[in-house]
Amino acid sequence: MKFNLLIPDPQSLSAYAVIQCLKGSCDKIYVCANPGTIFSKISCPSSYSRSVNEVFFVENLLSDWSRSFYYKNNTEREERFLTQILDICKRKSINLIYPISDPSVYLFSKNIQRFKALGIEVPVPEYSKFIFIMDKFAITSLAGESAIACPETYLLNEGSFDQIISDLAFPVIIKPRFGLGSSGVHKCADKRELFVKFKSCAVKYNEMLVQEYIPSTKMIMTNVYMDKKSNPVAHFCYKLERPDRRVFFVRMGANELTEPNENLHEIIGLLKSLRFQGFANAQFRVDSRNGTPKFLEMNIKMSGSTWMEMRLGMNRPLFNYYIYTGKDLPPFEYKYRKGVIFLSPVEDGMIFLVNLFCWLLKYTLKCCFFYKNNPLDNIPSVKELINDYKLKYSKKDVEFNSYFTSFLKDPFVSIAAWLFYFYKLVKEDFPDSFVQ
Repeated sequence: MKFNLLIPDPQSLSAYAVIQCLKGSCDKIYVCANPGTIFSKISCPSSYSRSVNEVFFVENLLSDWSRSFYYKNNTEREERFLTQILDICKRKSINLIYPISDPSVYLFSKNIQRFKALGIEVPVPEYSKFIFIMDKFAITSLAGESAIACPETYLLNEGSFDQIISDLAFPVIIKPRFGLGSSGVHKCADKRELFVKFKSCAVKYNEMLVQEYIPSTKMIMTNVYMDKKSNPVAHFCYKLERPDRRVFFVRMGANELTEPNENLHEIIGLLKSLRFQGFANAQFRVDSRNGTPKFLEMNIKMSGSTWMEMRLGMNRPLFNYYIYTGKDLPPFEYKYRKGVIFLSPVEDGMIFLVNLFCWLLKYTLKCCFFYKNNPLDNIPSVKELINDYKLKYSKKDVEFNSYFTSFLKDPFVSIAAWLFYFYKLVKEDFPDSFVQ
C-alpha cells in the first residue's frame, strides 16, 4: 500500500528521519509549518526536503500545550488546527498522518476517531495511556512501585507548599506536571527561590512538581519496542555524557550505545502492566553520589534517537504504523552495535565557536577589571573543550546525524536546520548558559 503522508509538525530531526524512513512507501509527502514569516518555515527544516511535495501553514499548537491537558474538549486553537488538517486531508487524499511532537501526538490521540471515520491512519498510542505516561507525577509514582529508583517527587500547589518545603533538602528541581522538553524546569537553591519560581510558573502551568536534585552529567536512555500483544521485540540503550563544566544546555550531544542497564527488565514490566504497545523511551539520570540511575520520565513520541536507530536498521515509523493499526509486524533486521557513538559535527562546531567567544570575552572583562562575580568563570578552559571533542571524534565506530550525511541530497534542509539551531543556541541557551 502506498501512502499520501502528512506530517503536521516537522520541526525536529525526528521529522526528517520519518521522511527518510517512509519516502519509499509514499506517493506524496506533505508537511505543515507554523504561520508567519519565512522564519516560521526555517523552524521546520524538513519542509525544505526534496521528498516533500507541498507545505501548508497551520495553527501553532504550542501555546495551548501547558494547559490543554486539563480540558476535556479541544481548545479553540486546537479545534482550528484540526479543521485545517481535515481540510488538507480532504483536498490531498491523505491516508496517513504522522504526528511528531508531544502536543500533536496528544491532540491526535484525543481525536483519533475523527480520522478513523475518514479512513485516515494515525499511529498514536491510546489516549488514556498517553495521558498517564505524560503525567510525570503518575509515571514516577508507578515506577517507584515497580522497584525502579526515582528521585523524591512531590506534587506542589498552594495548599501543600509550606508542608512540602519543610522537608526538602536543597537544591531542588521544579518542573511542570505535564511538560515539554526542558520548558518550565528550574533548579532552585533555597526556599525563597523555589517560592518565586513556583509563583511565576503557576501562571503558565496548572500544576508543578518539586523533585530531588540529582547531581550528574550522565543520562541513560532506554528505548523499548512492544508489539501489539505488549511483548518486547527490540530495545535500544544509549548514554549521553557531558563535561562537568559546560556553558550551554544544548539539545544535541554525543550519544553512545551501551549494554542494557539494570532497569530494562523493570521498564518492560511497567509497560506490560499498562498493556502498552509501540515505542517508549525511559530517561534516567545517573546519581554521581552513588552511581544509581534514577528514573525521570517516559516519552512515547518520535524522540531524538529516531535517526540513530534508523542508522542501525530500525524503521521506527513503519514499526509504529504496524503496531498501532493492528497489523502483523513484518520481520526486520536490527544491527545493534555496542559502543557506536552518534555525533552532530556542524552543531558541535557551532558550540565550540560560541564557547571560544565566551572564553575570549571572559579574559577581556578580566583585563578591563569587570571581573567581580563574573558568570563567565564557569566556562571550561579551551584545553577542556578540545579534549572533550577529541574524545568524541576519535572513536572508531561513529555515525553522523542526518542533516550532515544528507547535505548533498537535501542541502536546504540542512542549511535551515543549522540556521535554526544557531538561533536557538544564542537566543535561548545563551542567557541561561552559566547556570550549573
